[in-house]
Amino acid sequence: MVPSIYLMHRRPDIYPEPTRFRPERFLEQRPGTYTWIPFGGGVRRCLGAAFAEQEMRIVLGTLFDGCTVRPTDERPEPTSRRGITHVPGRGASVVLS
Repeated sequence: MVPSIYLMHRRPDIYPEPTRFRPERFLEQRPGTYTWIPFGGGVRRCLGAAFAEQEMRIVLGTLFDGCTVRPTDERPEPTSRRGITHVPGRGASVVLS
C-alpha cells in the first residue's frame, strides 16, 4: 500500500478547487504533515526536502522582492502532469512589475 500524492493533493475537502492553479493557498494556512506530501513521507521522505524548501524560499524571495506578479490571462490556469510533477497547463505567463 502506498499513498497517492496525486490524489491527496486533489481532495476538495482539504484543498478547495483542487484543480485550480492557486499557489497562494499555501499562504492562507500552513500545509498539514499528512495532507501535503510532495517529498514523500515517513522513513522514505526525500533527504533533500528541507534543503529544497529553504533554497526555494531564498531564491524566490530574492527574485520577487519588491515586485508584483500578475497573470497575463485572468482565466484560471489548468494544471498538467509532466512526469511526477504538475505544471501550469498553459505555461502560466505573468507580468512582473
